[in-house]
Amino acid sequence: LLIAAAALIVRLTMLPWAQTVQADAVSRIHIALEWLQDPHWITHGYWGPLHHYLNALFMLIFPGKALGPQLLSVLAASLTAIPLYGFTLTVFGSRRGAVFAALLYVFSPIALWTSLQALSEVTYGLFLASALFALSLNQGQPRAWRSAAVAGLLMTCAAATRYEAWVLIAALSLVALLLHGWRIAIVFWAFAMLFPAVWMVGNQIEFGDALY
Repeated sequence: LLIAAAALIVRLTMLPWAQTVQADAVSRIHIALEWLQDPHWITHGYWGPLHHYLNALFMLIFPGKALGPQLLSVLAASLTAIPLYGFTLTVFGSRRGAVFAALLYVFSPIALWTSLQALSEVTYGLFLASALFALSLNQGQPRAWRSAAVAGLLMTCAAATRYEAWVLIAALSLVALLLHGWRIAIVFWAFAMLFPAVWMVGNQIEFGDALY
């Protein structure tokens, strides 16, 4: 929590000098603005919809084009320290290593720069780190399926944010198989594939190409 708080303070200090100049960030802001004018369930498209929903929500809370999406990225980047610390501690058992991993991420130059733009990478990173942490919990315990279900839901959120998660679902399903056995792996895979399955159906209906 201290690392997350420090990361938040540093980013908020830098925020007044941050400018939204990245082309994807500008595009995402305008997509969210258009969605706010006509809220609807997005069923198909080129970019996953979850980041647009979140940008729109933060623009409702913080009026203006730039501030809300920037604060979303700032908050997501800072909070990522918590599951990253938890995952590293659970898997490797080193508190010092967990602190180092969290610090290395939140204060790396690329994470700092990206978190001051309205980009999806940082929000995606929060979902991914949280999924990894959840998947690493309760190994060999009866409650492992619950952790796998939560991890799957977090991965489906990551998949609704960026397509890299679609590939990682396959990789993490194998990890779940090795850590927990095939039943838990199926639970994780089923929950993780909720968004990809719905999105492929929507794109197939709209464009005749499930992987549009």
